[in-house]
Amino acid sequence: MAKNASFGIIEIQERSEKLLDFLIARYRIAELVSENAIKAFKNALLKEIK
Repeated sequence: MAKNASFGIIEIQERSEKLLDFLIARYRIAELVSENAIKAFKNALLKEIK
């Protein structure tokens, strides 16, 4: 059961990261803030999922 649960979390993290990448590209967020700010935000969000 724990193995399946951890797999689910990994899948959620991967899908979340893909969604963030899409939103960043779609709304041109990289043009508004620095790349370091984007990385920090993504890392913080993905850390919260764990």
